[in-house]
This record gives sequence, structure tokens and C-alpha cells, in this order.
Amino acid sequence: MAWLLWSESILFQGAALPVLAFVARKEGNRQTTLLQVTHDIAVQERKMMMEELALIKKICGAEGITVNGEKENGCPPMPKKN
Repeated sequence: MAWLLWSESILFQGAALPVLAFVARKEGNRQTTLLQVTHDIAVQERKMMMEELALIKKICGAEGITVNGEKENGCPPMPKKN
């Protein structure tokens, strides 16, 4: 009787492996696509932030009189370069 249970478990495990491999591969492809899209969006947002920062530096870069820690034109003081 034990050999019958053993052979059935081997049969069902053997039949399940290809199905599990297919599902795992399909899910892996989905995860890869999601990571690529997320990465592309993050890189695009970083690029936009760097462009905005450069524009802010350009606008606030003019020297002005500092009053209460703010420049005359309302921009915060730029950090000093070391």
C-alpha cells in the first residue's frame, strides 16, 4: 500500500512541476516589466527635478541684500560651496 501512495505522490508532483514552472516564469516576466517601468519613471522624475533645481539656482543666483536670512528678491540664501 505504501508503494502505491509513493507512486501517486511522484506522479502528481511530476505533473505539477511544469505548471509551477510556467506560472513562475509568467510572474517573473510581469515583475521584470513592472521594475523596468518603475525605473524609467524614477529616472524621468529625477531628470525633471534636476532641471527645476538648475532653474531655481539660476533665478536665485543673483546676489542681493540678505534680510532675516532671505535675499532681497525673496529667494533663500544659496549654500556656500566648500
